[in-house]
Amino acid sequence: MRGLEPGFTYTPEQTLPHRGAMLLIDGIVDYEAEAVRCRVHVRRDALFCGAEGMPAWVGLEYMAQAMGVYSGIELLQKGEAPRIGFLIGTRRYESVVPAFPIGATLEITARVTLWEEDRLYAFDCAIHESGRKLAWGEIKAFRPLDVRAYLKENT
Repeated sequence: MRGLEPGFTYTPEQTLPHRGAMLLIDGIVDYEAEAVRCRVHVRRDALFCGAEGMPAWVGLEYMAQAMGVYSGIELLQKGEAPRIGFLIGTRRYESVVPAFPIGATLEITARVTLWEEDRLYAFDCAIHESGRKLAWGEIKAFRPLDVRAYLKENT
């Protein structure tokens, strides 16, 4: 099955394997069949945050975690537990700001552009604040069926 079934409510903790300071997504705003929208509050005490705010390069991880939220919901709806995925990279990532301001509420969107079950995934992603697009990119990831077996075979 591909495409999320609407009508359920999820938290980032349910959909992502990240915990503690590495769980950067604060909330799931909504989702539809092929997209998810998440929220991040930029806090001064957050991991990676500097005096000028959250460096724009952290936007790649915001996007990767939004993709993970989509993946986690997809697996939960199939009766499976969320799995670790690997960020492969980005074809392009652009930001109009050097840092996301402290105190800002960011909206991160991730829309599926490629879905090869348990292989390669690609999403068009964007980060907005108050309707203004601050960053965007096409992000690719890989989600193996068995992460431990994959790491054992490939390390």
